[in-house]
Amino acid sequence: MNNNYNSLISEYEFLSNSLNEIFKNTNEEIKKLLLKNNIKTRNNKISFSDVLLYKFLYAYKNDSKQLIISSLNYNNNLSIDRTTYHKKDLMIPHTFYKDLFYKIRNLYNGYLKSNDKYNLIAVDGTYNNTNVNNNKGKLETSLNMVVHLKMATLLR
Repeated sequence: MNNNYNSLISEYEFLSNSLNEIFKNTNEEIKKLLLKNNIKTRNNKISFSDVLLYKFLYAYKNDSKQLIISSLNYNNNLSIDRTTYHKKDLMIPHTFYKDLFYKIRNLYNGYLKSNDKYNLIAVDGTYNNTNVNNNKGKLETSLNMVVHLKMATLLR
């Protein structure tokens, strides 16, 4: 059991260090990408790293944007409006998210990938009103779910 425990700790340290390395310089990376496009940013109370944290926290089920902002403000002794995070998020180039995805995917493929036929890359879903019969006062919802799969042979 001690061997399994040490192995688990070793794997956790590797993954933790690898993810920290991916996210270590995100603020500077985003600023460089913006400067390439002649977009200057102000140094205000939140950084691009704060915005990324906000976005990742919003991925948790049942957490509203306002609840997340309230928690961030309370924990950091700030008074920042939700729209400030949103506006700063709009500045982050899509190329940054694309590069971030590839870095995380490479970590996954290199270290965590199973030998299954398919490898799950991402899942996303949303509910929308599908009241097709137009019944007043009645809410009908549908779950639209997208599952991105890649053939294991294509990733190797």
